[in-house]
Amino acid sequence: MRAPARTLRAMGNKIHIAVVAAVLVVATLAPAALARPSVDVTYGGKTSAKWPVMVQLSRDGRQVVYAVAAWRADCGGSPVSDSEEFAQIPVSRSGKFARSYDTGDVQDGTSTARAAASITGKLNKQRSKITGSVRVMLSVKDASQGLDVTCDTGTVSYVAIN
Repeated sequence: MRAPARTLRAMGNKIHIAVVAAVLVVATLAPAALARPSVDVTYGGKTSAKWPVMVQLSRDGRQVVYAVAAWRADCGGSPVSDSEEFAQIPVSRSGKFARSYDTGDVQDGTSTARAAASITGKLNKQRSKITGSVRVMLSVKDASQGLDVTCDTGTVSYVAIN
């Protein structure tokens, strides 16, 4: 038995209204969802020395929440590998950031140690890629033990993408 035309038309109108309502809900909510980035924006890549690097931006993109770069250097004839971490680095309006530190000479008994590191970065206009550089320097000297070790990665460039 066929349903009367009036019943089919009424069902069609209800379906039409439901579809229009769903489209309106999606059209209203989608721009807000798309405009709001995730909790953080993470970029990953490698240095020119093929070591990993990761940079995590805040939700609003105004600061580097966390960055880490792995490195390897020749330290007095022995290779040493480690990673260097940085946090809370402001990002300028032009998308640039930089952070460095230098402990200066730290005396421990007869040993003197010094550590210094830096990271720079620049976001492209689309905010999809960061290019920058990392450098790590360490030295330990102890005349009583004949120890004089210096490590320097040199300035190593990196590219990280989102």
